Amino acid sequence: MEKIVNDNACKLLYTDTDSCFFVHKRNKKPPFRVGDMLGMMSREYEEWSIISFYTGGCKQYAMKMKHRETGEIKYIVKCRGLWEQVDTPLDFNQFRKMVEAYGEEQDPVVLQRTQFQPNWRQGQVTSRTQIRRYTPIYDKGLVDANFDCYPYGYKGDPINDPTKQL
Repeated sequence: MEKIVNDNACKLLYTDTDSCFFVHKRNKKPPFRVGDMLGMMSREYEEWSIISFYTGGCKQYAMKMKHRETGEIKYIVKCRGLWEQVDTPLDFNQFRKMVEAYGEEQDPVVLQRTQFQPNWRQGQVTSRTQIRRYTPIYDKGLVDANFDCYPYGYKGDPINDPTKQL
């Protein structure tokens, strides 16, 4: 991650314990070794071009991707503590709108799923509805007008977009 942050031709979009998303010009080598060996980073979505990327904070992001060969469009939404399969899903557009409205008063998205509970002693299966609420949360620093995130105490230069540099 430090190599990405220190490379002026890259912009770190998101990082987690074992992953990161960053922007750099097409056909430019990343500032680290890519591979499947210990200590290397691998390209999880190598066959896809990421068209849009939104993050609502730690462990919460959404992507719109296009397959490089077939042109298929694919959406991925990952959120902390939310289930993969739900009855009322949080989709890409809903997530995008919530992130773009960050800092404004907004209602959380209510997600529901049906959970089946077997009772082996009575030979029954019952169901109940579980509910989770989602809203973007970023409490690790400050967010500026361009939606760039800075850790508390940051005194460096403003973040630039390497894809728009000459």
